[in-house]
Parts: sequence; structure tokens; C-alpha cells
Amino acid sequence: MTVVSRLANYFMPRISNKKLDMCLAIPGTVITIEGDFAMVSIGGMLTQASLQLIEEVKINDYVLIHSGFIIERISADEAHEILHLITEIMDQEDSTDKDNLNDE
Repeated sequence: MTVVSRLANYFMPRISNKKLDMCLAIPGTVITIEGDFAMVSIGGMLTQASLQLIEEVKINDYVLIHSGFIIERISADEAHEILHLITEIMDQEDSTDKDNLNDE
């Protein structure tokens, strides 16, 4: 399972059940730029994001995306660290969920 699909599986039920009390920005890599929009790769999945909130984004830049907007340029190291931390959180939650199922 890709990081993106794991993110969706992890956060979407919490959002739809109103259990998520925070905003999350996801790192990605800019693939193309057309006008005010960039095509961004997030773990291999492509998504379109607005450039209206940031200046001087270039192809191959690492960026943070929130609610369809690129909000910040970040380093490759920061992007990888954020994805690593998100994956650790999801792994810990998955482990806790499995433990709770075994206790029932």
C-alpha cells in the first residue's frame, strides 16, 4: 500500500466522523506548472495544487500542500522526514487498532 493510500485510509474516516481536530499539510514534488496551478506528485499519486499563495515555485521543488494550495517550499530532507513521521504515526495507530481487536 502506498503512503498516499495509507494517508487516505487513515485520515478520511476520522475527518468524516469529525474525530480529526487538526489540519494536515502533505509534502509533494512539483512535476509541471501551468499558469496558477502545479501538478504535484505525492508518493507517486498526482494531484493539482494552486500556486496562488506562494511565489517562485519551480519544477522539482518539494512543497507542502494543504486544502489544494501549495503553502510552502521545503527541502527534500524535510519532505522525507515528514512522510516518515506520518508513516510512523499510522503504523503505531494500526498496531493499536490490531491490539484492540485482539482484546475483544
